[in-house]
Order: sequence, then structure tokens, then C-alpha cells
Amino acid sequence: MGAYQGNQNPKDWLLTVSLAPVLGFAKDSNIELELREDAVDADVGIQGDWVFVEKNDGSSTVKFTLYRNSSSNGMLHALLKTRSVFPVTLTNIRNMTVHTLPYVMIQKQPKDGNNGGSNANTLEWTLIAGETDSTII
Repeated sequence: MGAYQGNQNPKDWLLTVSLAPVLGFAKDSNIELELREDAVDADVGIQGDWVFVEKNDGSSTVKFTLYRNSSSNGMLHALLKTRSVFPVTLTNIRNMTVHTLPYVMIQKQPKDGNNGGSNANTLEWTLIAGETDSTII
């Protein structure tokens, strides 16, 4: 993966999936947004000439961890089972930075916490987006 956007604290960000806010983030968890490729790269030829190359891959992944009893898990499981494509937005409530992902699917079944061990009561979700539009303020 390319441009790592960092770990976003759920206290500062509103994550919406299919127009519904995601609730019940696990303690000390973050929302992780990572773009698959950098938007622009430099390419160097055999004689040392260089050019800027714009990449068209605007895809990304979003990862987050919810408590098992979060009401958002039911909605996410329904989207997973029906293989739905849905929109996602990630909005910073302090400065209004917005990441818009109009075409998203759940990439895989969420990771289940260890029974009786650490993270036993959490589910880790990974979403994959075909397009990412960011307005960073």
C-alpha cells in the first residue's frame, strides 16, 4: 500500500457507512485509512531524465475495531452477507476534513477476538474502496 493517512481517533472523527454513523469503537482503537498508491510518482529514464507520473489508482482501505455488542455490527454483517456496495465518509468534527469513499465493500469477514483472551469482545473490520476523494483542511 502507498499513502498511509494515519490512525484517526474515533473521538475526533465521524465514520458513516451506508449513511449510518458507526458506533461502539473499542477502547484505544483507531480508524485507519490507507490509500493503495501515491497520487504522483517520479520516474527516471536510462539517461537520467525524469518525469512525473500521475497514478489513477484512488482505491484505499479503512480498518476499525468495534466492541462485539456495538449496534453497528449488525448493519456491517448485513452488508457483508449481501455483498453490497455502499458509500463511506470519514469527517473530522474539529476541522471538517472529509474523506469520501463512494464505492465500498467489506473486504473480508471481521477478525474475531481471542476467546477468553485479549480482544475477546471485539471485531476488527476492513473495508475496501474503489475510489477515495479527500478534502484535507
